[in-house]
Amino acid sequence: MKKISKLLALALCLTLTIGSLAGCAKSEKDVIKNSVSKINNAKNFEMDASMGGKMTIAVAGTSQDADMDMKMNVVSFQDPLKAKTTATITSAGVSTTTESYMQKDGNDLVVYTKANDTWTKTKMENAVDIMQSSGDMSKQLSEDSSKYVKKDDQTENDKTYAVYEYTVSAKDNQEMMENLMSSLTGGLGAMMQKKEVKEILDTIIKNMGDIKMTIWFDSDDENIYKITYSMTDMMNKVMDAIISKMKESAASDKSDDSSALADAKITVKDMNMTCVYKNIDSAADFEIPKDALDAKEQ
Repeated sequence: MKKISKLLALALCLTLTIGSLAGCAKSEKDVIKNSVSKINNAKNFEMDASMGGKMTIAVAGTSQDADMDMKMNVVSFQDPLKAKTTATITSAGVSTTTESYMQKDGNDLVVYTKANDTWTKTKMENAVDIMQSSGDMSKQLSEDSSKYVKKDDQTENDKTYAVYEYTVSAKDNQEMMENLMSSLTGGLGAMMQKKEVKEILDTIIKNMGDIKMTIWFDSDDENIYKITYSMTDMMNKVMDAIISKMKESAASDKSDDSSALADAKITVKDMNMTCVYKNIDSAADFEIPKDALDAKEQ
């Protein structure tokens, strides 16, 4: 059962990781092009992200419902490449806060994570170029305004935003994950055997579908203010595929986990992500704590 719990936790972590940026004379076509270009070429920015939804986990004849809420703040710099993330995840009434930093080391990325007052260090090999080209969900946007579908304008905090719908294709999502695969496999190798990690990543890639996003454009400042999208369909497809892969693995190994996994299923409901961008090219700089730098590499 310990192996099952570890696999389920890793599957959820990976999926979440794929878990996600004036003037009346401006046309909205120009606003889209300039806003997307601005966030994609930003030297730095800050992002507040939130995700909420429900999960039902059934395994070994038992079923448990859990609400899930995540709030995250990210400060990202491109030169030199580094990021600071603070995240609080609340599930079943229990909250866990983690602090993490990422920085460039040659063409590798080093991730420092603090949980339960302990720092750990993980290296993602050959990940710098991939991360700079992929980044967060805003990096998947096109500057071609014809790919956006106009929706009703929305007002928030006394400001009106031009709202559009945009679809990131399954092909684009799969290519992004394929590029990240080698780095993730290396970074997660300390948690599980690389073969198991690769099988899970292959399963996630194969089952990633389109992601339809709603994007709020600030026409005055020519910025992307907010991106929202549902992760429900994608997460259910990925979870079903991962559980199926786990059952196959347990059966072929003639493991004791096989019977426990017979009725295993994870169902996700109303899982939605919101990313709010601010301080584009004016984010506050930061230093990585010495305790993090001195952490033992996993």
